[in-house]
Amino acid sequence: EVVAVKVQRPNSIESVSRDLCILKRGVTYLQEMLNMLSGNTVPTVENTNLEDLVHAWSLGFYNELDFQLEAQRQADFREDVLANCEGVYVPAVVPRLCTRRMMVSEWVDGIKLNACEPEDIRALTDVGTEVFMFQLLQMGVFHGDPHSGNLMMLTGDTMAGKGPLCLIDFGLLAVIPHEHRTIVAAAVVHLADCDWPRLTDAFVALGIFPPDVPRARVEGLMARTLRPFVLAEGGAMMGAAAKRIDTRTLALDFARAAADVPFTIPPYTALLTRAVTQVPITDML
Repeated sequence: EVVAVKVQRPNSIESVSRDLCILKRGVTYLQEMLNMLSGNTVPTVENTNLEDLVHAWSLGFYNELDFQLEAQRQADFREDVLANCEGVYVPAVVPRLCTRRMMVSEWVDGIKLNACEPEDIRALTDVGTEVFMFQLLQMGVFHGDPHSGNLMMLTGDTMAGKGPLCLIDFGLLAVIPHEHRTIVAAAVVHLADCDWPRLTDAFVALGIFPPDVPRARVEGLMARTLRPFVLAEGGAMMGAAAKRIDTRTLALDFARAAADVPFTIPPYTALLTRAVTQVPITDML
C-alpha cells in the first residue's frame, strides 16, 4: 500500500517557542507604535487585546506540531465531510503508524490548485462553496489553512469515485461557537457583497465591536481598506487591485482604528480570518 508520510523537522517546537516568545514580548511595543502612528498617546492595549490574539495564534501553532492530534482531526473531518458533501474527499489516516512527530495517511493522486488551469478551478467552485458553508454552519470546525497547496483536484483511475476536490493538512483548525456560526457565515456574505453596514452589525453581534461603535467611521474604514480586495464579479479576491493599494495609507488607517475604535478579537476569529483570506476557490478565478 502506498502512503503519504509527514515528518516533523528536528527542533521545531524549540524554534516555534522561541519565535512566539519574541512575538509576545513585541506586542507591547507594537501597540506603542500604533499609538504613535495614530497620534494617540492614550494606551489602548485593553481595547485591542493583542495579547489574547497572540495567545490564540500560539495555541494554533503548538497544535500544528502535534501530528497525533492532526491525525484525529483529519479522521473526524473525513467522517463528517464524506457523509455530507458530495464531490469532496479527505484521505484516510493510518492511526497505528502515527506519532507526535510523524503522520501516515492514504496517498492520493492529483494536482494542487495552484497548478490547475482556471477552467478546472471554476469547475470546483460549487463544490468548494458547499464544503466551505458546511464547515461554517454545520460542523463548527473550519480548516484553518486552506491555501491552494492544501487543496487538490484528484486525477487518475485510482481516484475514480473520489473527489474531485480533496482537502489535506488538518494541523490547524478553527472551532466556531455554535451561537456564532450563522453570524460568521452572514459576515462572509456581507464582505463579498461589500455591505459595510450589515458587516458592522455582524461584528457587533460577534462581540468584535461594542454596540456604540462609531459606525460612520468604521464603515468608511471598511470601504477604503476592504473594497479593493473584493471583486464585484463573483466576490473573488483581486490580486491586481491589491497591487494598487497605498500600503502606507492602509497601515495608517488600521493604526488609527486600533487606537480610536474599541474592538476585541475572539480567539477563534484570528484563525478563521486567516483561513478565509487564504481560500483560493475564488481567489484564483
